[in-house]
Amino acid sequence: MLLRNRTLVFLLAIGGIYAADQIAVLQPGTVGACTLTRMASKRVLPQLARPMSQIGKVSLTESLVVAEITVSPADGAVSKASILVAPNPEAERAVLSAVEQWRFYPAVKMEQQVPLKGKLFFYFVPGKVILACNPSTSDK
Repeated sequence: MLLRNRTLVFLLAIGGIYAADQIAVLQPGTVGACTLTRMASKRVLPQLARPMSQIGKVSLTESLVVAEITVSPADGAVSKASILVAPNPEAERAVLSAVEQWRFYPAVKMEQQVPLKGKLFFYFVPGKVILACNPSTSDK
């Protein structure tokens, strides 16, 4: 594992991914929400045109948006994004627009860059958006 100039370099090994800041063994190519978030070199949070309370959803479970993304090995950009859970189309569009702007540090397996896939969890609460790990499961 390498750490140069405070830039994280991630290495994929047989059977898992190893992050320079915290070792997490995962399925090859698929990472958990916390690891995926740490691997991001650029994060953009979604912005709603009006508060979620005006849209009609105010509880945390009703304001959760889950995005599944695939990261291109060539440039670290999001090559595919889809919404798995969303309370309404406005939140869905906001999250898709935001995650398409994310960038990631490269993942390397056997000296070759590889694509990554994972989920991101966004909670829209009054006045802010919270990016979180899946609260019901550990990051495996």
